[in-house]
Amino acid sequence: MGQKVEILSQFDVLRMPDVTIGEEGFSRLVRWEGRDRKLLDRYVKDAFEPSLKARSAYSDDKPPTDVASEADAKEYIDIDGIRFMIETSRTKKRPSYKDVVTRFDAHICALAEHYGFDLLRAGYRTLEHRETGEQEPYVRLSLLSDKIKDDLVDTLEGREGISQTVGVESPEELKTKVPEAIKIVAERNYGVLTRLNGETYVLGRNLTGYNNRQASQFKALVLDDTLQVLGKEPKHPVALVYPFDRANFVHQVEPRQNPQYTAIIEAFMKDAPEKLRTNSKIGDFALLWLMFNGAESALKGKGLLGDNFLAAYDMHVRDGEPFVRLVGAHERLEYHRKANTKPSIEQNITMLPPL
Repeated sequence: MGQKVEILSQFDVLRMPDVTIGEEGFSRLVRWEGRDRKLLDRYVKDAFEPSLKARSAYSDDKPPTDVASEADAKEYIDIDGIRFMIETSRTKKRPSYKDVVTRFDAHICALAEHYGFDLLRAGYRTLEHRETGEQEPYVRLSLLSDKIKDDLVDTLEGREGISQTVGVESPEELKTKVPEAIKIVAERNYGVLTRLNGETYVLGRNLTGYNNRQASQFKALVLDDTLQVLGKEPKHPVALVYPFDRANFVHQVEPRQNPQYTAIIEAFMKDAPEKLRTNSKIGDFALLWLMFNGAESALKGKGLLGDNFLAAYDMHVRDGEPFVRLVGAHERLEYHRKANTKPSIEQNITMLPPL
């Protein structure tokens, strides 16, 4: 006969301790991220919030009529002396900037491939690059800028409807209280709008915010310690073991590169301000169109046209239209991708039995 198994009817979610590297700190972090936070969300937050939002006058089918009016978008609901605020805003689909960058990259590569197989017909010229004197494929600037414009419209993600956030207005002592522990009863229906459930929900929010901050600070402390042991930031995934009496904790770190896709698109498409300044942020294509329309001298006077930019695109005008180097467009894409990619370190902490 197997070992006796106990059925848990209630769970204690604990407040994390002060941030210090030690067995308790590791243990409580693993417990919070692996168990306790999920319990609060599953049993309390995911039950109470939908019931509270159901009291709202707004829905996906009935959004606020005037999104500029804060009074129209905020509602106050009292649950046995606990005052909640529901703020509603419209949502709409937005461009998937990652997809736009991916499609633009693929578009440039496809144009280059078609040129190599002599498949390009309209919209390109074989011209001499002023810097190297070599013959290269040049494409109409409008083919590139229109590609991004079209994809900004076509590659939408998200949903049409509303977004709602819940705030706690009063009582003040409940609004700010962070308990040492919260007891969750498995069979209790936390979706019923009662005083007790409301208190548990608010305390759960407070505890979640507090523990998330503690977890973030603890992981920052462990990361700093790990980097000191390694002597430098890792170039590949690395795992360190922190051994203690009752358990061992593995801290795995992995370098990541995080492209900022919105910034990459803006680097090509951001419009010029009404008045040019030396520090004006203008997208590549906007600069090229300004040059084509006679503003090259003003742009150079403000120091807004770098030598690398001019050499990369090497703009020519043919048949009254601007043409730019196809290879140069791809060079600039890689340049902007690199300039707008931020490094980070992903961390994962797990607990193992003692060796």
